[in-house]
Amino acid sequence: MNKIGVRGVECVDGERPLQAAYDAVLASGAKAPENVFFMKQKIGNACGTFALFHSLANLEGIVDLGNGSFSNWLKEAKGLSTEERSDLLLHDTQLATAHEETALEGETEEPTNVEHHFICYVIKDGILYEIDSCAPFPLSLGETSGEPLLSAAGKHVKKLMEQVGDASFSAMALVKSA
Repeated sequence: MNKIGVRGVECVDGERPLQAAYDAVLASGAKAPENVFFMKQKIGNACGTFALFHSLANLEGIVDLGNGSFSNWLKEAKGLSTEERSDLLLHDTQLATAHEETALEGETEEPTNVEHHFICYVIKDGILYEIDSCAPFPLSLGETSGEPLLSAAGKHVKKLMEQVGDASFSAMALVKSA
């Protein structure tokens, strides 16, 4: 994250049957919450980066986003529609370069023929949201009653694992760095 100017957090190393939930929300005429930053993924094999960017954008004011390429992009993206944000990221050469350089720094070899998808969870105004860059909008999972993110999201992920059954996934949390 240092390559994109973000300071004060570090990454600590979640198949989902939620299409019915998205369909129900769409059928009800509900719209995406305006207080949750969201964009659609238009870059292949970058869902991990999208999950990270969704997390960081929704932590603005809580995390020091610095004055680097991410902060500069976010300042411009906030005033745009979901589609325009996605296009802006698609054409941002500074962030693309940082993404490519970081991907090449990996500590382990990339496994072949393994496809994983990344989503993120955020709490905004006391409501837990699941943000999936391949979905049409952030999905409200309900009020947290002041519960911390890891606990609230953990309960949801546990239910998700029970529904999916035999699933392989990883979890990552953004935590304040020491």
